[in-house]
Amino acid sequence: MAVFNPSEFGAIALGSEGTLPQPDGNHLRWGFKTSLSFPEKGFLVYRREAVKGEMVCLGFSRRQVGQEFSGGFEIDGFRFDSNWPVTIDTHYPPSGTPKLHLPYVSPLRIDLPEAAMLVEISFV
Repeated sequence: MAVFNPSEFGAIALGSEGTLPQPDGNHLRWGFKTSLSFPEKGFLVYRREAVKGEMVCLGFSRRQVGQEFSGGFEIDGFRFDSNWPVTIDTHYPPSGTPKLHLPYVSPLRIDLPEAAMLVEISFV
C-alpha cells in the first residue's frame, strides 16, 4: 500500500543528541487516515543517511547601524517580512554586535534560501 496524499498520511521527526529524555537518534511519529485501516502486510519505511550541510550564520555586521527595513526585504538570500519597520541596532548584549531590532511585538516571517535541517534563532 502506498500513501502519497498528504491529507491521508502525516509524519513528524525529531533528532536528538543528548538533548531529550529519549535515547539519542532520530524519532519518527507517523499516522494515517483511519478510513485506510492498517495494511495487511504493514508499511515499508525506508531511511537514508542524513544530508550534512554547512552552518550558515546570518550576521548583520555588514549592515549600517540604524539602517531601517520595511515590509519585505532580503539580507544574504534570507527573505524577511514584517508589519513594522525593523532596524539594525547595537544596544543589546553583547554590546557593539549588530542585531535586527524589532521595535514592536509583531510577526516576523523568515524564508530560508534553501531547505534546512536545523534553524536557530535568538531574540533579545
